[in-house]
Amino acid sequence: MYTEKDLFSNNDEQNRGNFDTDVGILELFGKEPLENLQSIISKVTGLGFVTADFRGEPLTCMTGFTPFCKFTRERGNNGKLCNLSDAFGIVRSAITRKYCIYFCPCGLMEVAIPIIVHGKFLGGFLSGQVRCNDAPDDIPRFSGLIQPEYLEEDQAQVDEYFAQLPTYEYQKFSDIAELIYLMVNQLAENEMLRQQQYDSHKIQEQKLTSKINELEYENSSLTKELNYMQAKLTPHFILSLLTDIANLSVLENAPKTNQMAVALAQYLKYSLCTTGDNILLSDELKQIESYFNMLKIKYEDAFTYSITAKKEIDMLRIPSHILFPFLDRAASLITVNTGHLDIAISISCENGYTTIDIVSDYNPDNEESNPASSFKNFPDNDTFRSLISNIRQRLYSIFGNNYEIKESYQNNSKIHDIIKLPISHEERIM
Repeated sequence: MYTEKDLFSNNDEQNRGNFDTDVGILELFGKEPLENLQSIISKVTGLGFVTADFRGEPLTCMTGFTPFCKFTRERGNNGKLCNLSDAFGIVRSAITRKYCIYFCPCGLMEVAIPIIVHGKFLGGFLSGQVRCNDAPDDIPRFSGLIQPEYLEEDQAQVDEYFAQLPTYEYQKFSDIAELIYLMVNQLAENEMLRQQQYDSHKIQEQKLTSKINELEYENSSLTKELNYMQAKLTPHFILSLLTDIANLSVLENAPKTNQMAVALAQYLKYSLCTTGDNILLSDELKQIESYFNMLKIKYEDAFTYSITAKKEIDMLRIPSHILFPFLDRAASLITVNTGHLDIAISISCENGYTTIDIVSDYNPDNEESNPASSFKNFPDNDTFRSLISNIRQRLYSIFGNNYEIKESYQNNSKIHDIIKLPISHEERIM
């Protein structure tokens, strides 16, 4: 009796040891899809099929096997002989990286079709169980080396089953093997690519989930900190203090201090009590007037302002506090007795957009002074840049690119800011 070692050369043994088995055929396709594929190919070609691993061990059920092969495998050690020749075909196909046609111990033509994915040999299809009379002489044959074993009373049945076996021309059989080889390996490559993409998406999903968890934790921490700060500085507490200051200033006969405290109270009441981004334009304008009133108290006649807006646009909604960085920047240009600042705000609606025009006209006492230079050299210029940058980010998060902010200096005496927002945004969830 020949053993498996007798059927392979030393080189074959060495090469088999190098096969990559990290990914198995069953892991790649799944057993049921493989058996379905076997069944379809068997019906089309009339050949028997079974899928084996890289050692030649069967992994699936036997599809389309002939009565002759089924009967033979059940007698004595014939099953081991069949597996041995199958193992030869699988290993030979792995070494040559192409399908391997051979004759089994019973003299039937069979083929081992390797499944190779990204250069890795995973196993293959074993198919055939047909007679052939025109095969080339160099096709490996085991019928002369090892003989199957039968009981004497089995011979009549064996002969009957053998006579039922189909006969194929070698070229036709080879063409079928080539077609199956190309088709199965393309399917395997596609399946491997799909699984790699799936694994990549899973890894990306895990990273995103981890990042979301980090951001949620950070947000939770910041929310707790904000709640803590708000608990320490409640609007009621601050407004109560300002009321006390305003009352005290009356007793001390300090009218400007009283006016400033009252104006600041009105300003903070809006700032501290306003929640969310989506607010009425009319409320934002009231807050701006409170801010301007404080500037009037501080600078008196050196500061003037005007706000022009049609009544019908008061019910429009805009993101809160988006105008104040521009107003603060303009206010930084004026110092008592050094010049005059006039801020004019004009609001209009046209072509689906709300346009807010802010013109800051600064006239210094010294005619040689350049207001644009004054602003650019102002110590807190970086702070204003940062605030305006934050405004842009907020607007982008709400409107995407469907908004506009323009900043310009005109004739070295005016700062002109234009903010353009979609008027339909009141329907958004902000």
